[in-house]
Amino acid sequence: MSSGGGCSSCGTLSFNTLLSYLPDELSEQVPHELAHMLEMNHSRRFRGSLNITFLTISALYL
Repeated sequence: MSSGGGCSSCGTLSFNTLLSYLPDELSEQVPHELAHMLEMNHSRRFRGSLNITFLTISALYL
């Protein structure tokens, strides 16, 4: 896998292990792929899902 991660049409998430070495603020690939579990494209609905995913993850760590 040359990218940071991916989400299959079956909902399987995969991530490049090198993401674990990045600072938290640079590892945005994780919420991006989690949002793909709700929307399998990059539409306006996906961006809304991405915003919700970021807010949820942020709330968990505050």
